[in-house]
Formats: sequence, structure tokens, C-alpha cells
Amino acid sequence: MKKHVLITYIIVCCVSFSSIAQQEKEIDSLLKLFEKSWTKDANSAYFFANRAYLLSNSINNNQLAAKARVAMASAKLVQGEYTASERLLNLNLLDSISLSNKTLGNTLKYLGYTLYNKKNYIKSSQAFLKSISYFKKIKDSVSIGRVYNGLGMIQFTLKRESQAMENYQKALQYNYSNMGYKDVCTYISTQMNMAELSSKRDQAYDVFMNAIDLASKNEADFFIPTIYQQLSYLYTRKNDYKNAIKYAEKALFKARKMNLGGKEQLIYRDIGTAYFQNNQYHDAIESYLKALPNSRMEVLDTIYKRLSMSYYRLNDNKNGEFYFDKFLRHSDSTRQLQDKKTVAEIVEKYESNKKDLEIKLLQQENESVTLMNKRQKNQLLLAIFLVALLLLISFAIWQFYKREKEQNEILFIKNQELIRSKVKSKESTNKHSIAEQEVNIELVQLLEEVMNSELFLDKGLTLSKLANILSTNTTYLSNTINSHYQKKFTDFINELRVNYVLARIEKDKEFCNYTIAHIADISGFNSSSAFYNAFKKYTGLTPSYYIKEKLNKNKAA
Repeated sequence: MKKHVLITYIIVCCVSFSSIAQQEKEIDSLLKLFEKSWTKDANSAYFFANRAYLLSNSINNNQLAAKARVAMASAKLVQGEYTASERLLNLNLLDSISLSNKTLGNTLKYLGYTLYNKKNYIKSSQAFLKSISYFKKIKDSVSIGRVYNGLGMIQFTLKRESQAMENYQKALQYNYSNMGYKDVCTYISTQMNMAELSSKRDQAYDVFMNAIDLASKNEADFFIPTIYQQLSYLYTRKNDYKNAIKYAEKALFKARKMNLGGKEQLIYRDIGTAYFQNNQYHDAIESYLKALPNSRMEVLDTIYKRLSMSYYRLNDNKNGEFYFDKFLRHSDSTRQLQDKKTVAEIVEKYESNKKDLEIKLLQQENESVTLMNKRQKNQLLLAIFLVALLLLISFAIWQFYKREKEQNEILFIKNQELIRSKVKSKESTNKHSIAEQEVNIELVQLLEEVMNSELFLDKGLTLSKLANILSTNTTYLSNTINSHYQKKFTDFINELRVNYVLARIEKDKEFCNYTIAHIADISGFNSSSAFYNAFKKYTGLTPSYYIKEKLNKNKAA
């Protein structure tokens, strides 16, 4: 029989291990599909990464789950969903102890790029620098190159040109024979930024064109929208708005093709900027309005400001004021003061009558009503939540007291049985085996005779007083009680008093009507609390509960 059980157990283990191995193989396949689709379709890439993540969780493989989270975060980064990307990467950092150096390095690297896009340059730099230490441990020089490129981007954005160039040169040290698409992206980004920093900015166009060709040949298509976008910036700074719009629209076409939703909003903003600076306000408004949905907070400031100014320059004061109000809500106090002065001059120039003010008041009233409705809805949801929480807590308390009552009833029954047993065996001989040299049998018999006389009901009974009554000394008496009854003197006396109370409750119905204080007094306890604690200790129940149950039992009988 045991042999069959062992064989069955071995078979089950083998099947289980085989199933897990098969699932791990499937996860690796999904991550490879993610790598292939990442450069072409961000939505598909995220789908494969998410499938790998769910499957990793189902087999409790933390390493693979963390790897899949990095993949999901990188897909969100490409889509421009930076908050979602940051949340996924921070989940990895919460469980950093169990992760490999490679996974931790990649987590921090992508966190650096994510925070860079959120314009949190200090934390972005910290994440990049931490990632280098993990990549050095596994001698991953290619990843180190990507990190230095990220550090260069931060310095470039902060206009620290010498530090930026230094980091870009470090990045190029790790580039790259037989480059993969990620390495190509790093190389392209580095070369473009160095071209921007170079004094020969006219040659930057050639660098960008070569970057597009290099990205196409190395399956790095997803990077092409960024290249076109950078090229559009270049022409905007040169006041060549026609070419700026041309390359921004090419970036938009590529971003749509690859489902880079977050990227589209940024490109629409760039197109609007080119139109605005070229005084084409109708076209600028159209592009800015397309850029509004799902735009990040830091982008909204520019869009609202430019929309307001475009409408004012078209003599549309109503919309100009509307978007100016929105701009004020999203800009910081310094920019508010500067731009408020500028727009105030425009408002003064184009303001025609008081009707605009009435419209504004109606809009504010409408916003107040909307805000109030939203607040009431939130309060209702909070009330529902609190009621549900209260019901849950009430149910938990009810369950607790129900369980406690059941346990108390069991203890009550056991105590009843114990009392009957003690009453029947009160005259029987103590069966403890005690060595003659340890216990004086005559002293024990004498002690029991004295206790049977209910001497323990004396409140003033002490070890010394009892020793005098028994004509012995306190040390010998204490040792005898410890050896024979396995109790200290106080516990020995208190147990006799509690047993006395239990016996009286069983025999005397009137005794149950006494107060706790009176019962404590007649049973030899100095206080109600001392009686309460002793009773609870020896029975597991409180005196009041025990008496209540006894009364209920008597009524039922």
C-alpha cells in the first residue's frame, strides 16, 4: 500500500514539474514576441508582456513576473503613458531582494527614462546612476552605454552642454558591433543629441537622415517618429515652419501606424507650435485641440496658453478667455503672474462689452454646479463605503462573540463535569506518586483534614498561619504543597476557594442570586477583582457568565 502511494506521489510531482516547465517555456516565448513587436506595435507588445506577467503569477515565479513587468513598463513608456510605466517599475523595486542584477538594472534604467519624460530630472539621474552599479556586476557594457545616453539627455535638457557631451561620449564607447535594435536606438539618440550640441548645426540634418536609415535597417522602426520629431524641432528653431510641419506630420503618420497614442498628442502640440509661430492661428487651434485629449499636465500649460493667445489674435474673446482660465489653473504662481499681465493687455485691447463677462459668470456657475454634483457623488460613494465597512465590522464582531459564546458553553459543560467528579472523589486518596523523602504523608493528611474543615475560607489565612496550625515551618509546608499538589500556596488556596464556589452554585440555587462581591467575601477572597481573576484562571469563564448559564439551565430544567 505504501509503495503505491509513493509511486503515485512521484508521478504527481513529475507531472507538476513538467507543467511548470512548460509554462515557463511559454512565458519565454511571449517575451520574445514582445521583443519583436515592441519596435512595430506598442499595443501588441504590451499584450504579450501582460500575458507573460499573468502566467508568471499563476506559477508564482517572481523572477519572470518582474521581467514581464519591465517589459510592460517599457511598452507604456513608448506609448507615452509615463505614470503607468512608473507604477509597474516601482512594484519591482518593492521586491528588489529577490530579483536578479539584470532585472534590477533594467528596472532602474527604464525608471530613469520614465522620470526623465515626466521632467523629474533629479530622481531620473538617481535611477540611472543606481542602474550602472547593477550592470557593472554582470558586465553588461551595452546597458551601461544606454544609461550614459540617458544621463546625457538630462544634461542636454538642462542646457549643461559640456556635461551632456561628456556623457554622450561615454555612451558611444559602448557602441556597438552587431548592434541590436535597442543599441541602435541608443546610438541614434546619442548622435542626434551630439549634433544638436555641435557648433556645426547645419550638418545635423544629415545625421537625422542617416538615423532614419539606420533605424529602418535594424528593426528600430518605433524610434523613427522620435527622429522626425527631433528634425521638426530643428526646423522650428531655424524658423523654417514649412519643413517643421512636414516632418512633424511624418512623425504623426508613423506614430499612428505603431499605435503610439501618447506620442500623437506631443506631435500635434509641435505642429500647433509651428503654425502658431508662423501666425497661422486657425491651423494652430485645430492642431492644439487635437493635442488636448490625454495630454500630460506639463504639456497642457503650453497648449492652453497658445490656444488662448490664438483665439485672442482672431478676436474671439470668449474662447480666448475660456482657455486662459484653464491655463491659469495649470500653471505655477510665477508663470501665472507673468502671463496674466500679458493676457490682461490683450483682453483690454479686444474687450468689447459686458456680455463677455456675463458669459464668463454663467460658465463659472455651470462649473460650480458640476463641481457640487461631483462632490455630492463622492460623498454618496463614501457613505456607501462606510456603511459597507460598518456592516463588515459588525459581522466580524458578531462572528467573534458567537465563537466566544460557543467556547464558553463548552468550558461551562467541562466545569460542570469537573465539579461532579470532584464531589464524588473528594474522599478518595491522592494518587500522586511522591517519594517518601520528599513528602511527609502525615503532614499531607493533616493538611487535607484542615482544608476539609474549610479553613481556606478565612480571609486572613497565610502560609505562616497555616504552618502554625499544622505545627510545622513555612519552608517545609511550602515544599510539601509544591511537591504533592504541584502548586504554589496561593494557587492551592485560591483553587480550593473557587471549587467551594462551584460546589455551592451546584447545590444551592439561592447562592446564584448573591452579588459577585458577596460571593467573593464568603469564599475568602479579599476583593471582587481577586475572585474574578482566580475564577477566570481556573474555569476559563467569568463568574457572572458561569452563574448566568447555571440560572438559565435551572430555568430550562
